[in-house]
Amino acid sequence: MKKMIAVLVLILALLISCGGDGGGGPSDITGGPADDNGEAAAGEDTGKFDVADDLPDIDFGGYNFRIYLDNENDTEHVCAEEIIGEVVNDAVYKANRTVEDRFNIKISPLFYRSHNNIKTTVMAGDDAFDIVSGHDISMGSLSLENVFLNLYNIPHLNFDKPWWPKNNLESLTLMNGKKYLISNHISFWWLDATRVMFFNKNRFKDLGYETPYQAVFDGTWTFDKFYEMSKDAYINQSGTGERDDGDFFGFVKSDGEFYCYLESWGIQVVVKDETEILKTNERLHEIMPDVLSKVYNLLFASPGGYQTINDYELPNRIFASGNSLFLFKELSNARGMLREIGFDYGILPMPKMDGQAEYIAGCTDRPYAIPITAKNLERTGIITEAMSAEGYKEVLPAYYEIALKLKYTHDDDSVRTLDIITESVVLDFWYIYGGNDSNMIWSLSELLQNRNPSIDFASYYERIESVQQRRIDQVVNALRDME
Repeated sequence: MKKMIAVLVLILALLISCGGDGGGGPSDITGGPADDNGEAAAGEDTGKFDVADDLPDIDFGGYNFRIYLDNENDTEHVCAEEIIGEVVNDAVYKANRTVEDRFNIKISPLFYRSHNNIKTTVMAGDDAFDIVSGHDISMGSLSLENVFLNLYNIPHLNFDKPWWPKNNLESLTLMNGKKYLISNHISFWWLDATRVMFFNKNRFKDLGYETPYQAVFDGTWTFDKFYEMSKDAYINQSGTGERDDGDFFGFVKSDGEFYCYLESWGIQVVVKDETEILKTNERLHEIMPDVLSKVYNLLFASPGGYQTINDYELPNRIFASGNSLFLFKELSNARGMLREIGFDYGILPMPKMDGQAEYIAGCTDRPYAIPITAKNLERTGIITEAMSAEGYKEVLPAYYEIALKLKYTHDDDSVRTLDIITESVVLDFWYIYGGNDSNMIWSLSELLQNRNPSIDFASYYERIESVQQRRIDQVVNALRDME
């Protein structure tokens, strides 16, 4: 009965917060951790989200603020048409209505279907949209073609506010204070696409393992510990006599899919020197052989590691069926397929690699930009900042504090690790700007393919160094010519 009452109270609070004048702020959403019954701790402080945006209240006369998106599938992360009783959707709806009512505007999504249409529209001088979002690598390339404005020149964007994640702000600030891409709380795509380590708590118990939470909190959750837990955790249970996706594994991933591994280990492929000129990280020769050896040993030299072939989603399904101890994938799985599984799971950061001081959570995103055709930069800056602020104050608590803490996770220690993870997110700038064919950030994918895995980083470096340097030169020359 107590749990039923708590659920009814949450539903009533959500309905109240979504009605009326759109006010109320983050106190309308319970922000505290769950108690032993999975209920919100009463009276928990929500001051973390009670941050003023310091924006002026200006009436923009019903202006139609146009957000240019790739397609309809990208809409849910920034726009919601109506209340549907799903906490994250309804928080997006409330956040947008708050901005619309405050500034007398209408937020409208538009769709371009092809990234080429962004440049074509802007170069034609057509004032067709106010902000634009797209695939992160494509947006990085576009931002080198003089179609987006330097965000440091946009009034009312306050990068000291918590809706501008510090790691992303630093990562996406390029030479001489130039920043063209927004990866912040204007959308929750980056949160969905933050990589975390899921683990099967039931199997941990069966194997007699102690959950790694205390190691995480002590700063000693390392790849070596992860390897020891994973390497022998194999059971041939499919009955085929062959290693296949019906067996149980310590760790499973898909072939070639190494998104956010190097980022989460703090390994920068390209760095700035003392004069802010980009260059290939000279320490890669020291770092990468050991990293490659560790990952190779897990995937190819121990029974517990398994790399599927050409199926990005198969590792998710293997883990969800209870057949893997660990899975390193997007946080969105916590509000997707994993919410209906028949076992308890936990959430951890990527374990640290040797010499790593802090945990880092690599992510991908659909970043935003402001086109050079924007006619009223004060208006664009105010609305962009306001949407980012409301995303932090309304959507993050809904996604994180309610959807994850109360609904989709099963223990308070996972909640604590989520604090560590979400405060250490980074979108690596060279993943964005390095291009696909000239980018050492894909070294693990290139070398550790199933068909012919190799740990020979020296030969790989020699083969790709000049190609990457040409890309570095292209990026540097483009940035020098831009405002």
